[in-house]
Amino acid sequence: MHSDYNTLAHHEELLADKGYLSEEFKAGHKVGYWVHELKERFALSEFNAIGESKIDYFSIEATAAFNARLDLVQFRFFYEYDPENQSLSLNSIQAKLGNIHKSFIVTESNPLPDASEVYSTLIKKASQNKTYDRFYRMERAIKRRGQSF
Repeated sequence: MHSDYNTLAHHEELLADKGYLSEEFKAGHKVGYWVHELKERFALSEFNAIGESKIDYFSIEATAAFNARLDLVQFRFFYEYDPENQSLSLNSIQAKLGNIHKSFIVTESNPLPDASEVYSTLIKKASQNKTYDRFYRMERAIKRRGQSF
């Protein structure tokens, strides 16, 4: 993770810049609630890390809707807090679209990808994967209308 992003405020800015706090992320929770939850998890991690004098790890989930809300992507962000350096790091994210999964390691040389880039990667992987459920989008559309199969 880039060394300029070492506080919670910096990470909120990074997530906003990369599209993780955009309208698409209102699918599962309100974005404000999600940011509040991130702050609470960070505070607990910071407390534990300082109390135990060792790095503490935590993760947080988010859901986003893409493609006219037909594609739901589940994200999990993996963080660590280092009490010695008083720094927060985003180590990786995992994304899931239906039965398609992809992990992204975040380092200085491999920065956090844009949310739309993650979605595009999942769609590309799904189109190459024969086990991908071809009716996933149709099922989502029908459920959205309150109908059943």
